[in-house]
Amino acid sequence: DGAPKIGDREAWAGRSWLWEAVLFEHAKSGYMSMPAKGGSGSLDDATVSRAAEYMLTQTYPDATPSD
Repeated sequence: DGAPKIGDREAWAGRSWLWEAVLFEHAKSGYMSMPAKGGSGSLDDATVSRAAEYMLTQTYPDATPSD
């Protein structure tokens, strides 16, 4: 449904590291047709945040993610 894929820098280009908090919140709570926690409600928030950060670091391996 239009979500950027891991490694597709062009798709991620409009999303900055400043949006990291928004990305993590959408991953945890859902956004539009994207289900919360990837559709797996049993995941805890920390796991979902790590998964979102993984997606960013795989797309931008040279970038330094925030702590």
